[in-house]
Amino acid sequence: MLSPHKFEPVRLRGSVRCRQCGLDATAGIHSYSLPGMDTTEADRAEAKALAEREALEAKMREPLANIDRRTGDIERDSPLFFGTGNNPTLF
Repeated sequence: MLSPHKFEPVRLRGSVRCRQCGLDATAGIHSYSLPGMDTTEADRAEAKALAEREALEAKMREPLANIDRRTGDIERDSPLFFGTGNNPTLF
């Protein structure tokens, strides 16, 4: 069985056939690309990877939520911190 390949036209006995397999242009085994478009799939995959990378980098650069209030609550209410700061009583 033949693997998919690019159609390379050659004129044989008055008709246009593929140089590699000898089938006509309508055979479903051929992949078509315009001149200069040979690397389209690779370029598309590279552009997608670049866009995903940039989106992840932007997400990583976003500032996280402010935790000052929560850490203040922990320091004031935790038994570990009794006797220090604004909570001078120990038990």
